[in-house]
Amino acid sequence: MTEFVIVPPEDMRESILAAADRLKAWLSGRFPGYRFRIETRPPLAGETFQVIPIMNAGSNGDAIRMAEAPAPDLLAAIREACRGFQPGRPDA
Repeated sequence: MTEFVIVPPEDMRESILAAADRLKAWLSGRFPGYRFRIETRPPLAGETFQVIPIMNAGSNGDAIRMAEAPAPDLLAAIREACRGFQPGRPDA
C-alpha cells in the first residue's frame, strides 16, 4: 500500500482544494514513496484531516490476499503533516 486519500476538514476544504497540488507535493516530500489524493467530495464530514489508506488486494486462485494495514504511527504522522500545511503560503 503506497497511496492515501486525504479528506480535508470542512472549515478548510475550499482553501485546501485550491492548494491541492501543493499539499500533495508537501506530503510527498515528507513521505517519499507514498502517493496522495485529495478528496474533493468528502464522504464523511469532519473537523480534522482524515487519512484513508488505499488497501490493495491480490488474488491467488480463489483466495483473496489483503495488503497489510499501515502502522497507526504513519497515519498519525500524515495527519500531523496535513495540519502543518498552510494553504495560503506558497512556500508551505
